[in-house]
This record gives sequence, structure tokens and C-alpha cells, in this order.
Amino acid sequence: LFFFFFKQKTAYEMQRGLVGSEMCIRDRPTDLSQSSHIFLNVHYFCKFKGADGREYNSCSHYYHFNKLLIVGALKEAEECFKILSGAEIYKFAKRVEKAYYDKPQWKEWEAKKDEIMKTANRLKYEQNPQLKDQLILTGDKVLIEDHPTDAYWGGRLPNSKNQMGKVLMDLREEFKTANKIMPINAEVENAAEDLQDLSSKMKDKKSEKILFSVIRNQMMRKTHSQLAISEMVVEGPLPEISTDIKLKEEALAEIKKSPPLMYLPQSEIKLFIEESRIEIYPQEAFIMQQNYANDKFGAFFLIRGDALVFREKDYLEFIPKGTFFGFDGPLFNKRFYSVKAGENCIILHIPSNILLKYLRKDSKVTLNVARNLLVKHNILGSLISFKSYLRQLKSGAIFDKGTLLNYYRKMDSCLHPYASSQLLDTSAWLYAIRRLPQNVTSTLVFFITTKNPEVLSHPEVSSPIKTAYRPRQIFQTMPGKCVAVLRDLETDLFDLMSNLCIHMVESEKIIKKLRSPMLFKDLISFRNNQSDVVKLLESADLTKDEINGLTKIWPNNLGEHLFNILMHYNNFSIDVMQPRSHLKLDATEKWVTRLWFAVVSLLKLEPGSSCESIPDEEMTIDIVQGSRRAFTSLISPFIHSRREEIAKWASEAKPNLITKKFGCQSDLLYANAHYYQLNHTELAQKKIKEEEENGIARIDETEMTGVAISLVDVSKLKKELVDPMFTPKPANKYHVLINIGYTFGVQSSDIIRSIMNVFGKKIRSINIIGKAGGMVGSVGDILLATRIHNDEAFEVVNNNIGNLDLKQLEKEAGRPVHAGPMLTVAGTVIQNPVLLNYYKKLYHCVGLEMEALHFAREIKRYQELGLVRQDITSRFAYYTSDLPLDPSSNLSHEEGQVSFDEGVPTLNAIYRSCLLYTSDAADDTPCVDLGGRRIIKKKK
Repeated sequence: LFFFFFKQKTAYEMQRGLVGSEMCIRDRPTDLSQSSHIFLNVHYFCKFKGADGREYNSCSHYYHFNKLLIVGALKEAEECFKILSGAEIYKFAKRVEKAYYDKPQWKEWEAKKDEIMKTANRLKYEQNPQLKDQLILTGDKVLIEDHPTDAYWGGRLPNSKNQMGKVLMDLREEFKTANKIMPINAEVENAAEDLQDLSSKMKDKKSEKILFSVIRNQMMRKTHSQLAISEMVVEGPLPEISTDIKLKEEALAEIKKSPPLMYLPQSEIKLFIEESRIEIYPQEAFIMQQNYANDKFGAFFLIRGDALVFREKDYLEFIPKGTFFGFDGPLFNKRFYSVKAGENCIILHIPSNILLKYLRKDSKVTLNVARNLLVKHNILGSLISFKSYLRQLKSGAIFDKGTLLNYYRKMDSCLHPYASSQLLDTSAWLYAIRRLPQNVTSTLVFFITTKNPEVLSHPEVSSPIKTAYRPRQIFQTMPGKCVAVLRDLETDLFDLMSNLCIHMVESEKIIKKLRSPMLFKDLISFRNNQSDVVKLLESADLTKDEINGLTKIWPNNLGEHLFNILMHYNNFSIDVMQPRSHLKLDATEKWVTRLWFAVVSLLKLEPGSSCESIPDEEMTIDIVQGSRRAFTSLISPFIHSRREEIAKWASEAKPNLITKKFGCQSDLLYANAHYYQLNHTELAQKKIKEEEENGIARIDETEMTGVAISLVDVSKLKKELVDPMFTPKPANKYHVLINIGYTFGVQSSDIIRSIMNVFGKKIRSINIIGKAGGMVGSVGDILLATRIHNDEAFEVVNNNIGNLDLKQLEKEAGRPVHAGPMLTVAGTVIQNPVLLNYYKKLYHCVGLEMEALHFAREIKRYQELGLVRQDITSRFAYYTSDLPLDPSSNLSHEEGQVSFDEGVPTLNAIYRSCLLYTSDAADDTPCVDLGGRRIIKKKK
């Protein structure tokens, strides 16, 4: 069992959350009959005298007073007796001690602090017998200080020392020898023995079982209420391992009639049992438990008897024989519930690696387990609740910040791992700030819609506000109020609101850390001087990493933004409006109309020509979504006619390339070309003109879709002016390559639908090339989707990747290619470890992104309607930009790994393989089919 400090609200509650622990610090003794867990806290108000005759209010007072004495802060040490609260003295001491970290006295303190903490606690319990009794009543439980940031005294973080827990457990052992109070687990054992004696005298077995269940539940409730002290682990009695052949036969019989294991092939069930082990559990023993530190995360099958299921302190149900449970452990490395053994409990214990081996891709067992997790365990409930609340906003619901943040924190986003910690998560905050309007710290009101109000077209009425990493239309209509015109009220709304949640959560933390009146007064004075603001933060309760993180978010005007946040106090008002029906062309209709007119101009067709007037056999359209810079570099005559000139410039200028490893010399050329163009801005128009003369056209006007377009007339490309690995050959009279910029989530459906409406069966291939999060492999690897899964529905769409040569792609990229299912998620923030492990381990997904399903779904629909070719090639290939399941490699840490301005060699290789695929080396005249099919000329 894990027991933890839980919060209570009374008139005497001090400022909560000041030390980053899930504790409530009081300035008066609490009623132990109502709250028996608080007393273990070092800040707990409890008077005792030290050897010096002084009276201390808490262990914290004793500890920090002696610390300041030892380091030489004598005057400040005396101030400790003027401070009532243990939490406040902690903050006071932290501010003082920073000046002594590099002094010799600090080493002396580090050597003595353990013994001083133990002395403080010994005095506390010896002089307060009722607290000593409470400590002894914790029995043999492992006490763990549930501190989210302290790895020395706490035991919550990886590799924590849990020194506070060790101090308390050592004292408990000392006190036990001198006291005769029976530990709780002894009470439980004695009660169980009395119950056994009583039940053995009863003749009615049914009555016996009912009586046992009732008393057992009472005992368990009593145990929970008495032991809700700190986060603990119950080792409990160990099961007896059995090799009895009859029990194996009994297990076999039960499995054959119990889903989901009954769906295993009959030939494998016996092997499955042999690879597992049979365990006989004593009554009341834990089979599995939440938050158990030594959990091996196996799964279990109940062969005989019954068991009791509960979550934390709440009883859930009894489960009978034939029940398969505990598969949450192997899949998620965590337990959603605990299970205790009932009568005659015999279990088949399935080790984690064995269960995962049998959860094969697309097997009946796997699909049944997947269904149970969604339907019976509701494992994705927190994600669905968050999205449902946002959908309610666009339906007219009133925005409530508290409700939104409650749903957000429960979501446990991979990108925001410290959302519930009091440590600033500046990596996640930086990620969010770059995707929010630049004036977010001074904006109080957001009006969100998808139709640009006509009044905003007047420059006197509004001014545009930039968003660094999102092509959004944001307008400030008056100080403190912004209108956000989104691409849709699904993905774009989710993205804006989830990043705003990160900002609000982190703002709450900084408000708490800087709410001192003196700090605020100094901030007002120094806010326009960055170096003075940094010095001010160093005197506050912020770590060096937190301060560095804040300066990275706001490198020039940190003081102004912190002032705004403190004045703002997270008082957001948000109104989402779904536009009424209207008859004007919308953004996508204007965009696709502009696309067709550009094709007419590129191919020099008759003005007013329609696509339908051109026979399908005379026109071929290949579509690629991806980086315009990467795509254009491969075929730009401006770059390839200046190969030697760019190389010479680079050898002299020596640009500082972020990319260190290149797949080929062409990749190095493209990286250097970026800096060459930055240093020769006078050539920008010449570049555009040369590309137009060689059949490459640009459409920069996005009609508020945020999707730019590049067009290529393949017949005008020259072999000597394109990537050396590519010899262009048009498929027919009008062969056009359409490169569209990155779409965003559900917007992808609207965009690809509009393109297919125009070009229909003339489309030969659709290639989606970009970056994605990897569930396998490493950053820099290639992910290739063979099918696409939806993140909240039983929906999957298969892809036709054509005859793409994966070995050749690996060779060209110099990186592994992971081909397999991909997961489309609702947003970069709206994902958590449970969601990702669910799709990784049950559906064997190799990665995740945000658009693939929306593209694939529409392609499939148009194929079923007969509006596009049945053999259309649809490829979804990605560069692995981050590893969402690794907190140190998620998207918030992407910066500095690659430069998309320079071009990513992995992406260049994907472009070559998907679109610029050369023939075999044996060919005399290698050619390319831009649909990705090889053209191999037969030798005569």
C-alpha cells in the first residue's frame, strides 16, 4: 500500500505548496483522531525542547536553526524563533543559505545534517508520546517522503535516497523495543485469526463466506483509515509457488473457457502455462498493488478462489475464478488498482515479458485486451474528458479556468511532465510560449472563431499579433483583448488551448514563487533591466535551472513579462464562437481555386480551362506535403548551377552548421546554400526568376489556411540542374508536382478533399513527408506508416506505399527505417504515457503525428466513391524528431538537435526515395517516375 499526505483546508492552513510536497503545513496541532497522517511532516507544529533548553515549534525549526549556526549565519539563526510556521522557516533558511554554498562551513553542515535531523525527530517523538504511539502503529511499513523535487530527503524521484523515511523508520525500531503497542499489521493478523476461529465453527458455508467478506471489508477500511500516514509500501506475506500438475490441468481448463486467454491458439495454451508460474496466496495477501516500489509488473489469472479489488481506499468489486487481471502492469508499468487474495486463492502469475510475447499484432487476445482497457478500465478517460470540455466551449459552454486546468492536469501530458510539480517546467513553457501570441502575458480576453470578422480588415481597429511557431491569425482589438481566427475549431482550438494550459499552470507556479511584497516591489523597479531581474530571481525561491529556463523563454524582456504575469494573475476570459452559415467562399475554397489557376498558368493552358476538360491519360498529378525549402533544394536550378560557388563561399565563410553528419555531398550543399542565400539577399529575386524559367512556381498567398504551395512542371526540369540522384522524366503531356505546406490536424481532411475534387483520377500519388514522434528507435530515424490508427476510436486505415525500396532508403539516409502502424493524435500536448504505451504495445505503432489519419480517411472515402484511382499510392514517411515517452527527448527538448533551415539529411533521403527515385544502377539511362515507381529500361 502507498499512503500519502493529503491536503486539508482549515482556518489554520498555512500557505500550501511552498516546499513542493503534497503536504499541508499547519501552525497548530491537528486533531489526530481526524488526521493521523500529518504528524510525520517535518513542518508539523509540535513543541519540544532541545539540549540547549530552547523550545522549538517543529523539526524544521530545530533543523534550520542548527544549519544556520553551523554555517555562521548567527544573526539569521536567531530570527528562526520569530517565525511560527515550519514552511516559512524553510523558505527563510533557503534564502539565507545560498550565500554559504561555497564556504568551508557548508561542508561541515553536509556532514552533520543527517544526525541533526534524526535528533530533531527523536526529541519530537520522545516529548510527545501520542505521536510516538502513532509512529509505532505504522508497523513494518516502508515510509517514503512523497516530495516531488527533493531527491535526498524524499523518495519520490528516480534514484532518490529517501533519507527522511529512513530516519523515521530507524526511530520507529528504537521506540518499538521500549513500547508494547501492537503494530497495525499485527492487529490485522490477530483479527484474521479470530475470524478464522469463528468461521470454522459455522456449519453454513454460505453464511461463513458472507460473514468473512463483511468483516474483511471492515478490517480493510480500518487499515486504510489508520495507515493513511505517508507514502508506504507493504511487503506482505509471500505466496507459495506450486508445481502441482493437477493445478496446471485446472488452469488449462479455466483458461479454455475464460476470455481473453481462451483466444490463444490451443497449441499455445499449455506452453503459456509452463512459461508462467502457479502461486498459492494466503488470505488477505496482496496479489498486486498500486504504487508498489518492487513491482515486477506481471499479469495474473485467477485459477481458484476469489479476490478483492480496490483503488486506493475505495473497494471496487470481488472477482471470481477465471478472471484475467493485472495486464496494466506489463503494458504501462503502473497499476490502476490493487488486488487482495480471498479464500483458497490460487493464481497463475504471468511474467511481463511472457505476456507481451503473446500479445501479437492483430491477434484476438490482443484486440480483446485492448477493448477491455478502453471499455472497462477507461484508460483514455482523462484525454477524452479534456477534449470533450474543449468541444463544449465551441458549442457555447461558459469557460471556467478551474475546470479546464483540472482536466488538463489529470491528462498527464508527455510534453509537460512536471505539470503537477512545483518546479518550473521551463522546457514545456518555452514550447507553449512559441505557439501562443506574443502578447499572451498581457492578454486577458480571447475571442476565438474561424471566420475573420470584417471589422478586423480595418488597420485602425486592430493590429496583427505574431505567433512564432504557428501560422495563426491573431489580432489585438484593444489592450488586453485578442481575436484568434483559427483554421478549425478542433485541432487548432485544441492546440491553442492546451498550450495556454501550459502557460497558466507555469504562471501559477511563478506567481507563488514571486508573491512576496518585497520581491514584487523590487521587480517593479528593475523590470526593464534584464541583468537586475536575474539577480532578483537569484534571491527568490528559484533554482539556477529555473532562472536559466526563464531567460531562455524571454531573453530580452523577462522583467516585463514577469510583471505582466503577476498583475494578470491568470484571469483569462475565453469565448469560442462557431460562425453561422454563410454563402461566401471560405478559406479552403479560395485556396484551391488559386491552386488551379496557378496550374493553368504554369502549363500555359487556355484561360478559363477546367481540369475536367483534360483527359486523364494526358495529365498526372503527384502531391507531396512537406517542407518547401527541403523540396525545392533538390530541384532548384539556382542552387545546382552554383554548386562550386556555394562550396567555395562555405569554405571561406565557414558557417556554423548545426547539422554535423550528412548523408551525401548534396545534403551539405543544401545546408550551406541556406546561409549563402542569407548572405546574398540581393539574389532573392534572381532565384525566383531562375526557378520560374525552369518550371517551378510559388504561391505564397495562403488565403488564411497557412498552407503555401509550390508547383513543378516536370517537363521543364533539366537533369544537370537537379539533385544528381534524379533524372526527371514526365509521365505524360502535363505532369505536375504539387508541393503543399504543412496542414494542421483536421484541416488536412478539408485540404486533400478539395485537391481531389479538382484533380480526381489524375492524382497518381499522395506523399506526406514530415516529422513525427517515435515510439521505437532513436531521434533521426525514419518512420514509415503502413496503416494509421485514430487516438480515440476503433478506426484504422491501411496505406498503399507502392514499391518503395526500404533497404535503399536506409542506405541513402544512413538511418534505420521503422515501417509499421502510426498513431494520429489530437495534438502535441494532448497525449500521455498511457495512450502511447497502449498503441505501442497492443497495436505495435512505431510513431505518432497529427495529420495522417485525416489524409488517409479521405483518400479511402474517395476511392470507395470511385472519384480517385484505386491504385493511388499514399505514403506517410517521417523523420523522428522526438521521443514522447522519454521526458528528456520529447518535443520540448527538440531545439538544438537539428536545423530545418539547413535541411535534415533524413528528410532529403525520404524525398529522394518517395519522389525522386532513380532506377537501378544497371540502367543505361536512369529515369524517374515521380509517383515513386521505378522505370527500368530493358536492355536490348
